Amino acid sequence: MSKQISFITDFIKLSFLLLIITFALRASLLLYTPEVATGLSSSEITHALLWGLRFDLAIVGVLSFFNLLTAYLFGFGKGPRTIKWLLPAITLLVMLQLGDMAYFKDAGRHISYESKDFFATPISLISQGIGQLGWLVLVLPITLLIFSRIPFKLGRFNKPYSWAKVLFLFPSQIFITLLVAAIMARGGVKGLPLDPASAYNIGDVRLAPIALNGAYSALYGLLRSNDGIQASSIAAPENREQLVRSLYMPKEQPLENTNLEQFNLVFVLLESWPIVRMTTESGEQVTPVFSALQAQSLSAETMIASGHRTTEGIYSIFCSGQNPLGKTIAKTQLQNMPYGCLPQLLREQGWSSAFFQGSYKNTSGTGAFAQTTGFEHSYGKEDISSDQAQYEQNSWGYYDQDLYRFVVNSIESLPEPFIIGINTNTTHDLKLPKGVEARFGFETEQQKEFSVLSFADSAIAGFMAQMQSKTLDKPIAYIFVADHTAGLIDSRLNHYRIPFAIYVPGFIQPKLIHDAVSQRDLAPTIAHLIGLDAPWFSGQNLISIANNEASAFADYYHGGVVGWIEGDWLVEQSTQGDGVRCYNWRLDPKQTQEIACSEPTENMRQRALAFTAVQQQLLFEGKTKQFMDYKP
Repeated sequence: MSKQISFITDFIKLSFLLLIITFALRASLLLYTPEVATGLSSSEITHALLWGLRFDLAIVGVLSFFNLLTAYLFGFGKGPRTIKWLLPAITLLVMLQLGDMAYFKDAGRHISYESKDFFATPISLISQGIGQLGWLVLVLPITLLIFSRIPFKLGRFNKPYSWAKVLFLFPSQIFITLLVAAIMARGGVKGLPLDPASAYNIGDVRLAPIALNGAYSALYGLLRSNDGIQASSIAAPENREQLVRSLYMPKEQPLENTNLEQFNLVFVLLESWPIVRMTTESGEQVTPVFSALQAQSLSAETMIASGHRTTEGIYSIFCSGQNPLGKTIAKTQLQNMPYGCLPQLLREQGWSSAFFQGSYKNTSGTGAFAQTTGFEHSYGKEDISSDQAQYEQNSWGYYDQDLYRFVVNSIESLPEPFIIGINTNTTHDLKLPKGVEARFGFETEQQKEFSVLSFADSAIAGFMAQMQSKTLDKPIAYIFVADHTAGLIDSRLNHYRIPFAIYVPGFIQPKLIHDAVSQRDLAPTIAHLIGLDAPWFSGQNLISIANNEASAFADYYHGGVVGWIEGDWLVEQSTQGDGVRCYNWRLDPKQTQEIACSEPTENMRQRALAFTAVQQQLLFEGKTKQFMDYKP
């Protein structure tokens, strides 16, 4: 006799199978990216893995219920259903976990809102993901092979059908199972649905990435993509206005006799360039072209990026504001707020403008977001003729040599003065064109990173030569800066340390600022150079910092932690002001040894919370221009 309807029993069995898979994959993150467990004891790691079972159960409950419901409905009257009916849930779970692992290795954080970008550029993401995962791509077929052999049969309706059971027993079991699945997905019977951010409730921000299930975070971001993003809770000091005001010097006067049309501006966003990859362990220069250019420029010992995505870099570079913590403005309810960004201000003054990418122009919404900041035109790889390209494309698009050539040719149609942004593409992937020698080898991942970065660096020399051959009416101010870093790096701080150089021969003297400065400092520096007044910018004029007329400060947000740098000090704390750690970032950029916090760091801690609270409040209220009220 065939089995009776037993939806509840089948739900329990399938949930158990999926729980084994998802827990194993979550634990394997420690093997794939061992850096995530640096400094943690085995007991702490075990605690994080077990504490995170709530996230495992959450996604297991959702996938089990809907997969089983589909199997029952579509298999109605077709005899016993085997595990083949359950393979969609297993496949989706494994793919989400593997995709998150690849993203984590690249960005140092679990995927969330970015999951919806998969549908915009699936081929590029899959290609790069396969290249990053290596042997882990075998996990999916092996998992399916193993589980397809399990003698797992689902319940079914007896024949002839008992309509009493069909109309009563089956719906009642569906209701009970849905209730259980909902409790699992919510993380309990009380409170709000389980949010990925609740991983930080574990009490130690170092353990949260291990506890959080990446597949759940990705699915949550996908399902909640239309809900917008929410402001983070921040424990702001009562005297936050006074604390923020203390960060700034009295308002500067614009440069005398400066014509707004004095310069053409060229911003080169160096895709994924981290400072720690620009020199080998033996001290050899990986990027000698950029280093030589930097020596002739205004630069700093380090610049701190404001995020891990290009759109996050665009906002901080051109709009001089703090991004939503751990998120981007692009493709959210915040995108069309009035920010008063540098490109928009210049466009109002009659400047022409364009933004260029080697990938699709709207990859992750980048091109559209650049236009939101004020760039009139947006160009991507679809605008570049393959017939004129020197190299074949990588997973994302054209190598920098071909992108730069397209930019130089396009400048001819831009009236002066102009402002252009270039998001480079070579370092968006770990590939080299056929026939190009790998300067540092191509066997290990580190060798690939060095060789690809070196190839991208060599393209800068060609770009500068092509630009200097152009006959233009106005001089060019070049701003080279990484939009963010990529890859798992050895400390939270090093995740955000990026290079920059402001090269304006004859107008800005070469100087190295021996401080940590912020991406947000670029827009006010250029505004000061050309005589533009934008008092709502939250960054500082780097020329004033170089002349010791202003003090530098920089910050980052990483996995629930706000990092704040002034002088030699780095102070980290949660957004609630607890878990405070102090470091000397110059002597210990890898953050291997905490030092005792003191009175100066207490003041820094308060300023960090005050600045972050004000920036986040104004950002989510659409009032970023009111930041000028918090400055002297």
